[in-house]
Amino acid sequence: MGAIPHGNDNQPSGTFSDEAIRPLILIVAGHYFMFYNFGRIRKTLRVSPAMAAGVSDKLWSWEEIATMIDAHHVRPTTKRGPYKKRKAAE
Repeated sequence: MGAIPHGNDNQPSGTFSDEAIRPLILIVAGHYFMFYNFGRIRKTLRVSPAMAAGVSDKLWSWEEIATMIDAHHVRPTTKRGPYKKRKAAE
């Protein structure tokens, strides 16, 4: 038999919303992957993976990685458009 459904599966919880957490996870993951490939020397390669692949010729610092990511982060320059008001429930 299948699992017994519970009546409160669709109830909002008091924990953080996925919508709020997802952008933070992507930012942290992006910084980590950049540091892993550009900012840290691998023992087996004796250089960073980016240097071994010929993508970069230097070892990057955390400051350089953060500055580069912040410079390329797209920020909206204008306010978002007007929203349509919802019709009252009848």
